[in-house]
Amino acid sequence: MIQRILNRWAEISKRYYLLIIVIALVIASMSFISAKETEIDTNYLGFFYPDTNYMEEIRFLQSEFPGTETAQILVKVDRIAAKTVLEDDILLMTEELVDAVSDVAGVKSVTSVLDLGSTKAGILLRPLEDRNPYINDELRYSLITVKLDATEVPERTELVETFQKTIAKVNRVGGSTVTLTGGIAWGYAWDNAIRIGFRSSIIVGFIAIFILLFLLFKSPTTPFVIMIPVLVAVFASFGLMHFINVPLNFLTAMFGAVTLGLGVDYSIHLVHRYHEELAHGNENALNKACMTIGRNTFFTSLTTMAAFSAMALSPIRMLGEYGLMSFIAISFSALCVFLFIPSLLILEERVGWGARTLDYSWFSRTLGT
Repeated sequence: MIQRILNRWAEISKRYYLLIIVIALVIASMSFISAKETEIDTNYLGFFYPDTNYMEEIRFLQSEFPGTETAQILVKVDRIAAKTVLEDDILLMTEELVDAVSDVAGVKSVTSVLDLGSTKAGILLRPLEDRNPYINDELRYSLITVKLDATEVPERTELVETFQKTIAKVNRVGGSTVTLTGGIAWGYAWDNAIRIGFRSSIIVGFIAIFILLFLLFKSPTTPFVIMIPVLVAVFASFGLMHFINVPLNFLTAMFGAVTLGLGVDYSIHLVHRYHEELAHGNENALNKACMTIGRNTFFTSLTTMAAFSAMALSPIRMLGEYGLMSFIAISFSALCVFLFIPSLLILEERVGWGARTLDYSWFSRTLGT
């Protein structure tokens, strides 16, 4: 039955290949727009289901008895400037920083070294245990602590960017640096790392695979035939991820690269078998390739899907979402290969690009191999 369906689809692809290619590009475009809206969640509370033991109580405490979040600003002077954070110009800058961040929405209080005194001499007269929360022993670092009302604090990304803009408006003293740090900055850094890592893995993976396909098939067009359905699968997977409210986290962000790898694997088998049938003079090369490879690839994707998707049963939400994304990404990889590669192969054949191959013998001769 599977072979009959694949044979029938091969015939449809021969007749309506242009329409199918257009549909693939539309799906990729719409999915890409949706995928860009996928949320990033690095909050540990989001890693567990609400009914997990103890998590319901923790969520209740956070909602009914909200605490105080903390942001910190680190002031540093370099050794070359031969200054300390207690010099008059640095203390003046510290005062301006305190005044600036005090006006940010949700700020309850701001503490700094100025709470010990307004001059270097006055601050150094204070006991060491009083100075430790604000300055280090070498007097090269000063810490400004900003306490925030958890009920009034805006979304983390907005808050961090507001602090960064506020700090940037304060004139810096030569030889000094001012950096936002603390728990809020830590979470913001995690979010950015996941976003950048996800984007980079997709781009680098695509380029690396494209180059390898170019060297393997010695054709300028075959890599596009293979990679277009794979990219449709990637975009469709993460576009659906946005609609079903599965966020990007430490695990689900991995499935961009995983989808690339699985989709390319399926595609190479199909394209290679198609080229073999053409070389044997088979007039129904596409039908033969789809029927032969299709059944094996179908069951291969099912077994891979079953292994990864079993994690959807995990009581940890992050692992459960990883299992769900496994099911989506693997199924989309196989579907896009069988739905779109036959049409792209027909387009390549009709235009005549598939017959063009590159000769690398000059490169081998140059290397003496």
